[in-house]
Amino acid sequence: MAIDVRDSRRLLGPNLLWDRSGAGLDVLGPDRELDTFLHCWREEARRMLDALGWTNEQLAVRRFPGHAYLAISAPVDAARSASEVTREATRSALSRLSGEAAVDRELRVERLARLIAQERNPTLRHLRGVAERQGVTFLIDDDSVSVGLGRGSLTFPLCEVPEPEAIDWVPIEDVPSALITGSHGKTTVIRMLRAIAEAAEFEVGSCTNEESLAAGELFGSGSPASNEVLHRVLRDPRIDMALLEVPGSRLCERGLPIQHARAALVTRVAPGTVPAEGVVSRALDEYGLLVLNAESPASELPAGVPIGWFARDNRLLPAVDEAALGAGCLWLEGTEIRWSHDGMVETVIDTVRLPVALGGAAAHNVLNTMGAIFVATQLDISVRDIAKGLQAFTSSSNPGRCELITQTNGRRVLLDQPSDAISLEALAETARRLPADRRLWVVGSHLGKVSEAPSKESLSADWLGIAGDELDSVALAKQTLLDAKPDDLLIWTGDSESLSELRPLIESAE
Repeated sequence: MAIDVRDSRRLLGPNLLWDRSGAGLDVLGPDRELDTFLHCWREEARRMLDALGWTNEQLAVRRFPGHAYLAISAPVDAARSASEVTREATRSALSRLSGEAAVDRELRVERLARLIAQERNPTLRHLRGVAERQGVTFLIDDDSVSVGLGRGSLTFPLCEVPEPEAIDWVPIEDVPSALITGSHGKTTVIRMLRAIAEAAEFEVGSCTNEESLAAGELFGSGSPASNEVLHRVLRDPRIDMALLEVPGSRLCERGLPIQHARAALVTRVAPGTVPAEGVVSRALDEYGLLVLNAESPASELPAGVPIGWFARDNRLLPAVDEAALGAGCLWLEGTEIRWSHDGMVETVIDTVRLPVALGGAAAHNVLNTMGAIFVATQLDISVRDIAKGLQAFTSSSNPGRCELITQTNGRRVLLDQPSDAISLEALAETARRLPADRRLWVVGSHLGKVSEAPSKESLSADWLGIAGDELDSVALAKQTLLDAKPDDLLIWTGDSESLSELRPLIESAE
């Protein structure tokens, strides 16, 4: 049977299937064989759970073409053992379907029972329950457990968890937090929000696919942030605001670490991406707001969740009863971003004053700005501070993402890291709107998700070079830059590492 099983992992927060703790894994294969396997897996997993005394624990499966995501629930103090239960159920199902002699089920159950007994920690389970009743975030990893976020958090070694009754809960709280997900623009929006929050004199903890920072200190770089780095940021006692980028993989593989966010933004929904709206909405607090882009319709709207909509054209905004919604909406009127809320309409900022809009050329960054504004209002940041932070957020504040560098001789270089056809088209539209004598494109090999190689016509390019790998891309970009004339625009797409190689030449005066 052609079934590809990906490794099991613990689920410790709201995820694609549910809000329960436990373990999940991915399986891939032809649809017909996958259906047969899933039927068998459900039977094997149910038998194991019942044999282990976990009769109240549940199974869940989410099906996609050629792919399924499946999970079992388990007590929070047995999540590691639950991963092994999912593996054993998978082995049993595959053995049964292939006709192989099955390993004695009783021996498997005995081994799993020993693992569960070794991991059992009733105090940990009790602590999680009290944290839920207190309305604060509960975080657990291999070494530590914590309650609260940022300056309101308290962390303990996993081997020394105190009884909840021995903890002073008065100072424990969650600092304001926001989740940013979607297929495009997540990192840019979080960097915008960081600039806005710093303008309002907040100490910020943030995790993106590029960097993880707490109060200005770099904790890690790379994509995505590990659980260890993520938890260090969220537990840092210096921060009084938390901003978290949520890639689709985290929705499936680990779940959301934040359980009481003030806002959750879905920037854009590309075809074939993980439907995120329902997951992030379950991580909102009782006053939380789901922020959606009306230009990119959501795949599934959660019931009973307040939604704030934004679009450049107000005709795209859903016809909603604002009194029932309680959220308002954002749109573009001329060059001004307008905000309708609480029975009033006000201008937040004129896009002419937005450095990242590049004079209106970067239309996608106008949308990113609108999403950031909506989230910032939910974090109780004033319109004045929002405008102040956005005006301070320049192209260089977002390195390698629609970053425009002008050399002293007048040549300009537009740097970006488009990952697919949608982001490449957004970059092309920006380049078309920037005045230039010639537009010289150098496309790196990292554009693996683009189904067809871009053409000069599709990019409105006067010259197009497509590199075989990133080293070739850097060399080609260097030569093109040296050959460029004043008033030429060089558009270069590459990854972060190759960007660092090219930047010294771009920023030099020669």
